[in-house]
Amino acid sequence: MIGFFIHDNHAIHLVIQLNNKAKQIFDSNGIPKNGKFRKSYLYSSFNENSGELYIQKMAALQSGNATGKEMLSQVIEKIGYSKIKTAKAELAQINKEAFDNAYKKSGNLIDAVNNTPLGKSMRDLGFKVKLAENTSGMPKVIFERKYDA
Repeated sequence: MIGFFIHDNHAIHLVIQLNNKAKQIFDSNGIPKNGKFRKSYLYSSFNENSGELYIQKMAALQSGNATGKEMLSQVIEKIGYSKIKTAKAELAQINKEAFDNAYKKSGNLIDAVNNTPLGKSMRDLGFKVKLAENTSGMPKVIFERKYDA
């Protein structure tokens, strides 16, 4: 299991900044090993008044190891699933590429989001796509809780 460091910083207006970072990478056998520099990160904020989690920026050096999902899981756990009503994100890099490819095939924005690494992770963590738009070239998505908590 990758070791993450979650730093929460309470800011004004009940907005919590949550930064999740890891220096580990996976070796050829899939075993985490320590690295010298940050390899994966998730920058997010949570508004306690509205219940909105905003995923600002997220990256994992090595894709395919569920590192992003683990980072999201830890942030959701830190906040508390029942407190999160919605989660908002812009799809960039790998997520945008996956979105574009899926959208070309299906023509459906929600299906395209569900075929991204972020969409799959959020689904597995108890969220579903509420709204998706692709008007500015940078797809935007809002997830909502699947279950009442």
